[in-house]
Order: sequence, then C-alpha cells, then structure tokens
Amino acid sequence: MNGHYSVITNFGCHWTCPYCIVRETGLNVPVTDMQATLRTISRESERHPMRFLSFSGGGDPCFPMREPEASKRVAFYREAIHRAGGWLTETEMHTSYFQCGRNVAQVMRRSRFSRVVYHMRPTSLSDDVALRHCPRKMVRPSERCVSLYVVTPDFTPERIDRIADLVAGNHVVDELSFRQKVNPDNTIDHTCEEYLKAGHQNRWWYIQQDDYNTYVVNDRLYTRFSDIGKEDHQVSKKIRVAWDDLKPGDLIHVKGSTNTYVFKGWFLDAASVDHRKSGAETYVITRSKNNSPVDVAIVVTHDNFAYATRPAPKKPRPNIVEPKAPGEYWLRVHAGELNGWYMCIRRQFDSIKDSWDKPSDLRAWQTVMWGIIAFSPWLTWHEMVDGMHVSEVLTAEEYYMRKAKGEL
Repeated sequence: MNGHYSVITNFGCHWTCPYCIVRETGLNVPVTDMQATLRTISRESERHPMRFLSFSGGGDPCFPMREPEASKRVAFYREAIHRAGGWLTETEMHTSYFQCGRNVAQVMRRSRFSRVVYHMRPTSLSDDVALRHCPRKMVRPSERCVSLYVVTPDFTPERIDRIADLVAGNHVVDELSFRQKVNPDNTIDHTCEEYLKAGHQNRWWYIQQDDYNTYVVNDRLYTRFSDIGKEDHQVSKKIRVAWDDLKPGDLIHVKGSTNTYVFKGWFLDAASVDHRKSGAETYVITRSKNNSPVDVAIVVTHDNFAYATRPAPKKPRPNIVEPKAPGEYWLRVHAGELNGWYMCIRRQFDSIKDSWDKPSDLRAWQTVMWGIIAFSPWLTWHEMVDGMHVSEVLTAEEYYMRKAKGEL
C-alpha cells in the first residue's frame, strides 16, 4: 500500500467523452452506494495511512448537479475526506465540468479539495475558449487547478504546443497534463508519446496508463482498475429448466449431490421408443495425468434428475430512434441518480456545415440532463444518449398531454 486511494464513483454521466474508458471497454462500475463507500474508507484508514484521496469515475463525480443531489454530494465528499484520517495531505476531484453551473461550483467550494482536475473533453469550443472557461470562482488560493487532456489519435505536436502556450498564459490553470488513451481492447494508444515524454515535467506532465492507486468502489477495494465490477458482471440471473425442456449447455443438478453436469444431448437407447425416458447424456470436464482437459460422458437418468439451470434471457432494449424534426423532446432516462424525464432540444439545420463526416454526426442536440443551469454544448444524438439507458422518447405535445392526465 502506497497510501494513494481513489474513490471510483458512478452517479451517472453525460457520456460525451468519445474516449471514455468505462464506456469503450465495457467496464461494469456499480452505482455508488455512499454509505458503503464511507464505511470502506473508515475501515481502510484504520489499517493503512491514507495520504492521497481522489474522486473519479466511473461516471462524472459531479453528475447530476441538481438539488437535493448537490447538497448530498457535498456532505458525502466532506465526510469521505474526514474519515480518511489525519495522515491525509492531498485530495483531488476529477470532473469534466469545466463549463459548469452554480451547483457544481458549490460542490467545489464546500468540499475543499486541494486539487481539481478538469478533463478537457471535446466540445464545440476551441482550445483557447475552453481553457478560458475553467472556473476562476471555484478555485481558492490554496487550491490547484489542473487541465487534463486525453491524447486521442488526432493530436499533433503542433496542437500540444499550442495548448501548452495557452496554459502558460492562463491565470487560472496551474498545471497541464496529458494522459494516454485506452483503446476498447484495453491496449494503450501511443499518439505523440515520444514528443510528450520529451516535455514531461518541463512544459507539462505526461501520464502513462498504470494503476497508481487503490480503488474504492462501494464496499470493495481493487488494485487494478480493469478488475472493477468483474465479479458482479459474472453473476447472472438463472432460470430453472424442467427435464422435458433441456437444451445443450444447460447445467444439470442431480439429487443427493452438489455436483453439476453440462447437458449434451439425449442418450440414444435402442430399446426405448422415447429417448427422453432413457437418460440425459452429459459431460463434466476433468483433468488427465498430463493436466490436459478431458470430457467425461455421464448419463443422468430421470430418476436422478433434480433440476437444471440456464442463464435467464436478457430483456430486449427498446429501439430508440433519433427524431429528425426540430423541436422540444423529452427522454425517459435511467442512469445512476439520473432517473426520470429530461428535456432536450433538436435544432434546425439550414445546411450541413455543422456536420463532420456524415449526417449522423450532426451536432443537433442540447440537453438539460447534465443537471446544470444552462444547456449542454451541441451534441450528436449518440453523444447525448449513449450510456443513459433511454427507454422512451416523447414529443413536447405527447409529454405535456400525458403529464396532464397523470400518466407520468
């Protein structure tokens, strides 16, 4: 233990960072249980000195920022810092809300972090305008403001130099960091690596991907970020299967034993008219003398059969189609604390000058799902709804009519 800990939160997220390690790698971060997290911090601080404590994601630790969530979040972060104990010398908040509203500012001011790391995610803003949005009002004299960029394949040495020059002339940002991007297959992207290494600890900090912290996730600790949630992901719901409904791959449980057997097919007994009355041919994987796997065939009779199980079928996700007409829409969203109906707006395009490579890349949408006072920057449909578990989309007319009838 090096005394460095990171609380990995999942209160939901705006999911607009295209390089998001959680979304891109399919990491299963559990929804944050604040009380379980606080108990874990208390227990761990009694065993090992906590010298550094950060809050990261997961989702964005500052999402969503509406009352009463904002006040609850302030209380949670302050209590976590308190329970970390007297050895704690540095606290750090990671957030992508460099354009923020009043409630996010409240969390920063009242939680009293020693460092705030703003992840400069891609927006419609240029680098110079985005850096000017880093909020001066949040930063106390003793608090350090860090701008962090994840190095995506479109970065060039020229852009890196331009960002470094902008930060050098910025009176709010104290430190500039660049971090390696993790690909969907968990490999590392090495864009501009040698150039960034050459300027490390001089013009910027270059952060190579590694597990520098012990990760606190509710009631569990992890030493590898990629291991988070794996045990929960592996536990799937199962349904019971009767003898007559057996299918290859089902797990057979026999009477009077804890052993299980994988169903392979029906045992072919020439003396029996109905093969199902003869027995179920199964197999169990064992090891030979040279430790190689071997399938051993076993026949389970109906008299010895207790029941069988198979994974429960997954519920089909609703097919949510992007509305094409401009106007006001309402989305029914399920993501962490973000549960309910949230308004979004699609704008009218006179041309496709605002698009990237194809019409589906049109940044046509704004939303208030982020829980800030102002609307979000303009987003594509997939940037807005990715990871949000949107189950229904209504026009403004449909929403207000159903609300008036008490159906929502």
